[in-house]
Amino acid sequence: MSAVRERSAPPEPPESSALTCRICLEEEPEGLLRQACGCRGEGNGIHISCAARSCAGEQNVFCKVCRMRFALPVAERVYRDVLDLDDVPDYVRIGFQVQLGEVLERQGRDAEAHAELVAALGRTNDVIMQGRVLKTLAKVLTRSGRYSEAGRHLDTAERAFATLPLEAGWQWLAGIRFNRVEVYEAKGEYHAAAELLRAVVVTNVEQAGEDAHDTMVARGKLVLMLHKSGDNSSASRELQQLMPRALRILGGRHPDYLQLAILRDMVDGATVEESGGGE
Repeated sequence: MSAVRERSAPPEPPESSALTCRICLEEEPEGLLRQACGCRGEGNGIHISCAARSCAGEQNVFCKVCRMRFALPVAERVYRDVLDLDDVPDYVRIGFQVQLGEVLERQGRDAEAHAELVAALGRTNDVIMQGRVLKTLAKVLTRSGRYSEAGRHLDTAERAFATLPLEAGWQWLAGIRFNRVEVYEAKGEYHAAAELLRAVVVTNVEQAGEDAHDTMVARGKLVLMLHKSGDNSSASRELQQLMPRALRILGGRHPDYLQLAILRDMVDGATVEESGGGE
């Protein structure tokens, strides 16, 4: 089976009564969406309720045809419909409540995200699920300036993930470090963030390889923190290694590569100013 595509679907798909749901094959307009995923043509209509029942079995929200994740507003509605189903096992319900909290956090709806995540945390004993909740809660707390609280959540999540076998836990632990970087960045502690990112890069290279996407993302974030800390010479050296590899693997039109190109221009501009060339 092909992997789920990480890019999101078009935002805010409009409701339409001129379509047939590709799951139930009915034209009932209530909750019938057009272009909720990557499907086009006659097969791009789907009821939210039908999507919910389909996704409940997969325990994840994505289109079974195009393998694209639903856009965040659509995903939120699907999650809520799954939670309203009577015949969903409790462990599935908890998983979808956690994912709902994550979707709300990504939309910046922190109060709603906090409520869903805290409720899910009180209902699960699963180590990975608890860690996911604590990681997302830390993001919410970081945005609100509650750095100490965020740090405590990350400490608890890190202890939980450390109990997993290395092959299962290293990515979660790397994610925790990324969350800590976000805390340092929010506090303006860019040097500390850069040092932590160096450790993330080393772990990613050891476990996934130099060409892995996670490794390139970590290196890109490292460049940004070096730039913010004023160490543009180190940022430039990192970019010299990273840009050719990113171009070869991702291509020149990939959003991550384009972000790196913007970052390169920022670093180059700062370097020129530091050398007095901008006068």
